[in-house]
Amino acid sequence: MDKPEATAFRLGESARTVKPADSPEGFLNNCTQESVTYLEGFLHDQLAAHRCATQHLDVHLLEYLHDTLTALATGGKHVRCRLVHLAAGQPATRAACVFGACVDLLHSAFLIHDDIIDEDLLRRGEPTVHALAIEALRERGASRPGIDGTSLGLLIGDLAMSYVYQILAEADLSPNLLRQAVGMFGTISAQTIIGELFDVEHNALHETHIAHIARSNHLKTSWYSFVLPLCLGAAAAGRDPEAFSSIGIHLGKAYQAGDDLLGASTTGLSGKAASDVEAGRATLLTAQLARGLSVEEATANVLSAVRGELTIARKEIDAAPIPSDVRSGLRGVADDIEKMVVGLV
Repeated sequence: MDKPEATAFRLGESARTVKPADSPEGFLNNCTQESVTYLEGFLHDQLAAHRCATQHLDVHLLEYLHDTLTALATGGKHVRCRLVHLAAGQPATRAACVFGACVDLLHSAFLIHDDIIDEDLLRRGEPTVHALAIEALRERGASRPGIDGTSLGLLIGDLAMSYVYQILAEADLSPNLLRQAVGMFGTISAQTIIGELFDVEHNALHETHIAHIARSNHLKTSWYSFVLPLCLGAAAAGRDPEAFSSIGIHLGKAYQAGDDLLGASTTGLSGKAASDVEAGRATLLTAQLARGLSVEEATANVLSAVRGELTIARKEIDAAPIPSDVRSGLRGVADDIEKMVVGLV
């Protein structure tokens, strides 16, 4: 899709993209890369510690799966990490670097678990963590590679989530900021898990109530993908996170609704949208199709919901008591979400 030149935030842009260091994008890229490097170093140190603690055991499988976690956590587009640094603004802070690493790691934990729940064997075009575990056990002659490999994937996801709190505990942050951050991670992680629980229920019972699906999507995605990183970034800069909470909610709702449109067009379904229908997943799009709407009608309704959320988000961004550079960046996020969705349909 085409991206607006004036936007200070590029939704999903790689942290490794080369931009002038003194530009808003260059600042975000540099800060994001610092968080990724910090996380990579932490995971390397943890694996070394595990080797010492398990020196009398065969650690080849542990090493292999830990490396897959590292690849997952340090790869991708680091959208959530970038949002931390966007909300923190300039100058860069140590707290924002730590929080950026933590949200990337939390995201990885949720991805691993989500892939198991959805029985997905590919992530970013590569085998998922549990798929790699299954294959590794199969090659070693395990009697139950499917069950036990899935269990190993689940445990690696659990390990990633535990690492989030270990990073926070070891970071040199003030007690008040640390307490604030731990509270955010705990509360929003719980909301995400509850949202996923309802999503599983909705899929199992073929839920078509649009408000119910929107609520579970909001809980499982909006809070940890937008509210959490924006509020953490604000806290890292010593600002009131409350000003970012509602903005994050509406940006997150728009982003999730737009994600439901992946592969949808006025001429039919392909990609993710077609996969959602085939798998019986409860999304805003599939719920409307289940009610007898045409693809064109259902797509138009979801697109309208996206634009409605973005309208609210933009009003709140303009009214929020935040620095001008942060305001500009948040406007860029809203613009990028709209560009993404318009480009899809």
